[in-house]
Amino acid sequence: MYARACLAPDRIVHVCDSFQGFPKNEPETHWKEISILAVSQTDVMKNFQMFRLLEGVNFVAGNFEDTLPKWTGEIAVLRIDCDSMKSNREVLWNLYPKVSPGGFVICDDSRVIPCLEGAYSFYLGYEPKWNVIDESGAWFQKPHSGEPKR
Repeated sequence: MYARACLAPDRIVHVCDSFQGFPKNEPETHWKEISILAVSQTDVMKNFQMFRLLEGVNFVAGNFEDTLPKWTGEIAVLRIDCDSMKSNREVLWNLYPKVSPGGFVICDDSRVIPCLEGAYSFYLGYEPKWNVIDESGAWFQKPHSGEPKR
């Protein structure tokens, strides 16, 4: 909602989620037992509408492994909040190539950055320079074309 509120009206915000909690095939996460994390698409849409922010939002419902390979378009800011290695891997593999050079990747899972660094380095082909936001968030910028990768 914050992104939708801050962006120009002609920009589209894509919200990708299962809207059913964690997939059953996500064995390595401890979050899947927490049912409060399963919020329906209808409830999320109501929250956007409550602040008059629903226009310009595209909802992509389903597990990342099913929906993200089909996603097309260019991404200026990719915000990731997956809470599991498998889901982070799916997002990186499918969406990072669509982030524009000079675009930004924001990860809400910086508390597990040591775990993610290997995955990010492998999937990106370089070691990103993380900039810490707070205890749970960090970001890095995708190199511009021709810019040396960190």
